[in-house]
Amino acid sequence: MRQAERRSGRARGRAERRGATAARALAGAALLGSALALAAAAPPDPAPLAPAPLAPQGKWVVNYGERGCAMARAFGAADAPVIVAWRSLPFSDRVELSVQRRLGQRGLRRGVLTIAVEGRGDQTVYEAFNGTGDKLRTLRGWTNPALFADLPERAVLTLTPSSEPALAVSLVGTARALAALARCNDDIARGWGIAPGERAAVATEAQSRGSPTRFIGPEDYAKAAVARGELGTSAQVWTIATDGRVSECRTVIPSGSEALDKAGCDAARLRARFTPAVGRDGLPMTSHTTQVIRWELPGAWQDDPAYRAYVRQRREAARAEG
Repeated sequence: MRQAERRSGRARGRAERRGATAARALAGAALLGSALALAAAAPPDPAPLAPAPLAPQGKWVVNYGERGCAMARAFGAADAPVIVAWRSLPFSDRVELSVQRRLGQRGLRRGVLTIAVEGRGDQTVYEAFNGTGDKLRTLRGWTNPALFADLPERAVLTLTPSSEPALAVSLVGTARALAALARCNDDIARGWGIAPGERAAVATEAQSRGSPTRFIGPEDYAKAAVARGELGTSAQVWTIATDGRVSECRTVIPSGSEALDKAGCDAARLRARFTPAVGRDGLPMTSHTTQVIRWELPGAWQDDPAYRAYVRQRREAARAEG
């Protein structure tokens, strides 16, 4: 009898323990269910807030240069200003946009820059670098000048680099400065003996025969520049003759290496081929184009994943075009 009672007691104990375990499991499930319900009901994490736009310190300053024109303006605090600059070139469908600010040394980096202004946007690659021993960091990229056409007085420009801090600035008074920049470029063109209204006389623009990236390649990298570790980005104005060849080359934004700038012009004259522009009279005509050339040494730049993906897509598109 006592053995039966002991067996019965042990059975009741096991049942009670199983019941307690089941109760804890049910309680845990209820708590988990409540947590899931709360998680489902909670709003998603908010998107990162855009930076507050920095106010300008003064007016835009338009600089007339022998090679080209630029305009710049300081924004933000007087003791740590952010300098934003535009540099446009005659006969170019791109404008160089650059930012200089105190960020410390971060090395040579390349990424993808997202540009937004008044509902318009663009994505382009950027380069970010410091001067020698300089804590001022420069970021620059090339974008479509149409983004800045007909700007309202209180427009805001937001720049979001893939590997650098985002930035927003107020563009108050920018439309007048852009008009002055356009007049400056017309004056530069006249100084080169080129009519500023040349494009108005063109019925069909000159078209490159193949991708322009094939006109200048690694074999054109000057050996002296390689030995000195020279690299950089330049812009050149090419004169396209009626036979489709580059008859004249003018470096308007130097790379920082005379050897590389000369190599770019030499390669353009040797290898670049175009279908010439056609005037409104139906005849071939001399025209001009601006090309941006990036001289790179392996391993010099830190390329983020966004940059590598962007470049890969562009190369695939160029191959598809033939």
